Amino acid sequence: MDRQAQVAGMRPWKPPDGLWHSPPRPVSPTAGGRALLALVILLGAGAEIAGVAIWFVASQAGSALPLWLPFLVGGSLAAGAGLALLPLLSQRRLLAEGRAAPAVVTRHEKNQHGKITHYKFATLSGAVVGGHTGPDRNPHEVGATICVLYDPNNPGKNSRYPLSLVRLLCSPSERRSAKPHQRHEKVSPR
Repeated sequence: MDRQAQVAGMRPWKPPDGLWHSPPRPVSPTAGGRALLALVILLGAGAEIAGVAIWFVASQAGSALPLWLPFLVGGSLAAGAGLALLPLLSQRRLLAEGRAAPAVVTRHEKNQHGKITHYKFATLSGAVVGGHTGPDRNPHEVGATICVLYDPNNPGKNSRYPLSLVRLLCSPSERRSAKPHQRHEKVSPR
């Protein structure tokens, strides 16, 4: 896609609330991110319990189990817990330190899980980079403008905003200014 044609076809764009902050931005896990953290903690605890249980059985007199087996099982489960944490950490870094950019949906690709949306966006340096989303039941139309986050050092690492495992954590002053009707202040009589 020609950069001139892409920029000429776009309307003025404003990033979503909170993304205009300078990096690093404060982030917190979403419900899905908290569920993933709980799973990682359970896997880590299970790794320790399984390792100790197997060690206890292997250390019994007359046991045919090798003494290195508990370390292999416990280490494998702990490595699985670490690998399960990688998506959360990468999304956290992208939201905290990534740059927001407008992207244009270029095409859709259908698979058994839904439609994959392909998009292109221009980085701050002017390079045009492509990306795609995971399967989506309700994708944006071709030609629509969406918000993406990309790593300034590696624009190939990008994702559509909002992310599934982390969200922006706004400051208390932003929460007060965003929802003034929900504040209940007592007015003292004079």
